[in-house]
Formats: sequence, C-alpha cells, structure tokens
Amino acid sequence: MSKRTPAAGVTAGNKSVWRRRFSLLVFAFGALMLTGCDSGKGAASSPNGAQTVINGDLTGCTGDSMRLFRVVGPDLELIKAVKMDNQDGRNSFRIELAHPGPGFYALGDGIRRTGTVVFDQAAEVTVSGNCQNAGATFRFADALVNDEYQSMVARVRQHNQRVQQLIQNLQIFSQTDPQQVPRLQQDLQNQNNTHFGWLDSLEAKGGYIGKLAKLYNFKPFRSDPSHNQYEDEVAYFRGAFFAGLDLKDPQIANTPQIFEKARAYGQTLGSRVLPETAKASIDALMQQAEGSPGYKSIMKGILGGLEAVKSELYLEYGKAFVEKFPQDPQTIAVQNRISAMKRLAVGAEAPEIAENTPQGQQLSLRQLRGQVVLLDFWASWCRPCRMENPNVVKAYNKYHKAGFEILGISLDKAKDKWVQAIAQDGLTWKHISDLGGWGSRPAQTYGVSSIPATFLLDREGNIMARNLRGAALENKLEEIFGF
Repeated sequence: MSKRTPAAGVTAGNKSVWRRRFSLLVFAFGALMLTGCDSGKGAASSPNGAQTVINGDLTGCTGDSMRLFRVVGPDLELIKAVKMDNQDGRNSFRIELAHPGPGFYALGDGIRRTGTVVFDQAAEVTVSGNCQNAGATFRFADALVNDEYQSMVARVRQHNQRVQQLIQNLQIFSQTDPQQVPRLQQDLQNQNNTHFGWLDSLEAKGGYIGKLAKLYNFKPFRSDPSHNQYEDEVAYFRGAFFAGLDLKDPQIANTPQIFEKARAYGQTLGSRVLPETAKASIDALMQQAEGSPGYKSIMKGILGGLEAVKSELYLEYGKAFVEKFPQDPQTIAVQNRISAMKRLAVGAEAPEIAENTPQGQQLSLRQLRGQVVLLDFWASWCRPCRMENPNVVKAYNKYHKAGFEILGISLDKAKDKWVQAIAQDGLTWKHISDLGGWGSRPAQTYGVSSIPATFLLDREGNIMARNLRGAALENKLEEIFGF
C-alpha cells in the first residue's frame, strides 16, 4: 500500500488534504442546520434553581429577537428566544434560563448568523460583537470554560501548523540535505511529546475541558507502544480514532467534534480501504453508538465523509438514514444524493465520455470496450496523484498485456504541464482532457470533486469498483486476472 496518509487527495476547492493525519486533530464547526425548536419559552427550572444568564450589547442585528440554540453535532436546536431592545444602532437583550448543562451553544439573531459559546456550570456572561459577522466577532465575557476551550483549540491549531511545517521541511531536506533529517525528526518527536503530554494533563484534570481534550488527543501512529498491535497507519486509524470515547455520554456524543470525527472517519475509510473493510469499521462504530444521543450526528458525519469521496457505501448508509430518520430535514437531500449516485454505482454502465488526446485526436471510452479499464482522474498539479502514479505504473506494467488498460483523464488547464507530467511519471497509457480544470466535462459526468479518483470498469463497460489505489488496486487486478 502507498505510504500516503489517510484520506489523501485534493478537493475541487483546490485545498490539499494530503496531510490528513494532522488536520484530523483540529475539528472546525461545519454548516449548522436547524433540526427543531420548541415554543421558545425555555427549559424548566433545574433542580437546584441554577440559572444561566446571557446579557447582550451588540450591533448590526436585523432580527427582532435573539435566539439561543443548543449545538447537537451538526444541528442547532432552539431552546429560547427573547425580544431585543434596539436603540441608536445598539441591540440589547437578556436571556435567563435554567442552566442547560455542559455543552456547545450558539447565539444569534438568525439561524445562519450565530456565534458559539461553551457552557459548563451556570454562569452570567456578557456578549459583545456584530450580528453581521457573529462567528468572528462575538466575544463572551466571564465565560470561563469557553475561554479555556478557545485557548485549547488555539494551541491545538498552532501545534498542527508546526507539525505540518516540520513535515514539509523533512520532505525538502531528505532530498537536499539528508544530514538535517535526524534533527528534524527529533524536533517532530519533541513537538508531539510536548503537545500530547499537555492534552494528557488536561484529560487527567477531568471536568468538561478534560472530556473535550480527549476528543483532540489522537496520537501519531507508533508514538506509543500500544500502537504496535496495528499493522499500519490506516489500521491504527480504523481501530483507535474513536477508542476510549464514551458515546453514551451526551456531553461527548452531542459535541460538534464527534460529528467532525465521524465525517473524517467516513472520508478516510471511503478513500483508503476496500469497501468491505470500510463497512466493517463503520458498522462497528455505529454499533458502539447505538442508543447514544449522538447516533444521528455520527450517522450524518459518516454520510458526509462518504459523500466527499463518492464512496459506494453512501448508498447503503444513506438508505439506512432515510429509514431511521424519515422526518429529519436532511432526509430529502440524502434521497436525492442516493438517486444521483446510483448512476455511478458498482454494477452500473459507465457513462460515455470522449475528449482529445495530447496528440489532438478524439478518443472515446467506448473504443476501449473488451478490456478491463481504469478511469484515472488526476492532474499534473495534484501532489497526491503524482505520489500515487508509481503504484499505477506498476499495475499497468504487470497486467496490460493481459487486457488491462488505463484512461487517464486530466483536470489540467495547461496542455504543456499535462504533457510534461505524463512524460516525467512514465504514464504510457491512454490520456484525454478538455483542459477544463475542475469544470472538465468528464469530471462533471462522473461527479468528481476530489482527485485522485478512479473507476474500474469490466470488459462490458460496467463499473466494478471505485477509488482503488495502491495495494487495493493491485489486489483487485490479481483477483480479476488470476496472477
């Protein structure tokens, strides 16, 4: 198997995620959707009468009410709304309610304009900022646990940036100045030891921050002797990414981080292992989450990750989601996505495409009927694609004479760079491109929004498998050709 990190690839947003094992350590809030609300009268008094109070003095608010939502994974649930006093461009309000418990909350004058805050114990806090850009400008005074959380996330982000820079330097110096490599490796080890030791200390202190710290405390592969039970980094990711998390605890299960972890899990497994292997791991996670308050959130995260890499498993888990949560607002979108993906599902006839070769001659997919064909979507500027090319070359050289063909479909815009990359990487198979970049007609036809992306077709032109790379591709071809 290639040594690329889990979920490696480049998205249509032109953002490299080939260092996924590091970006998995920081989880950003995704787009938040409203899933339900009550009368807006607030929760009943807590047993000990503890009250949480939010005083606001804001600008830029256009709604007549300020709303407080509970964050439940990717969703927002309205728990109280109060009228605002709007005078001279200032928007003031006071929200009082029985302490809603530790968790993430969102405050704003509209569902799409909210700032987030973390509550632990009952408190009285004051928020300032501008409703037009609530996420960036809202500041919560006297929200101590929120301050601790924001400080923790900032430190995690700084660590990830530092690690990514060290990895870049290692790659550069391994080629230009190998004598620097041991020093950089030691710097990387020291950085990780310090960072994860700090997260361990936060966990040991307990409390809500300790629980949140555990969500970020996913240690690098082989940084601990216990990792020796795993054969490689992907196996470690499969077995350890959710290990030790109590998904029955609502303070853990309802966090947006659990949703993001599930999305990363689905995306990584959907792109890095065979479907049956990915399914076994996802099923194990869903079994672990059964009965958890975060079950729906985890399922939505898995679906988001599988959709990002166009995994065929989306069909199975999407159907299960629709059956289990028919009233969820996301259900219609899932049904639509299932319909679209069936057109490119395993067993379906591969859609016809025809574009020009580097020599300017049109070549159609239909012309390759009678051979086992790998459609390989790539680009000269795509680092993960170029890193994968040696594996594809190896497979082509081994099976081409037995009836294996590759049709490379480039998302380049510059012909000279496309042709140069073909020569540099020794890609002796067939190539086409309309030089349309992400707007490429073949990419649109096949729903490609991240690369590398592959479709393996049988001799009749039907889709046999998707996104096979490295050892997974070699194993499938060995199964087909018998050697």
